[in-house]
Amino acid sequence: MLDSTTSQTIEAPNGAPSSPARIALVPAALAALGAIILVGSEIWIVAVSTIWALHGLLGANLTVDIILGILLLPGAVWATWKTVVLSIEAERKPENWF
Repeated sequence: MLDSTTSQTIEAPNGAPSSPARIALVPAALAALGAIILVGSEIWIVAVSTIWALHGLLGANLTVDIILGILLLPGAVWATWKTVVLSIEAERKPENWF
């Protein structure tokens, strides 16, 4: 790997050249996991809170809650999946590593 300040190759402890992908894998995975947890929890809090608020506003029974869940929860699942895909994709790009 080339050091950006000295333009010299940095050797791994075993003598083999280290790859930037191996060095940046753990921080990238942790950053992606943090984004997934943060944004995913917000998505689900909004979905469940919307069902709860509409239940109280409409004075609804269990049947209406189930219908609201059927309408809102697939969108929450899709948004969570897209968050996972996009955050992993963003963290795998080398220009986002440092």
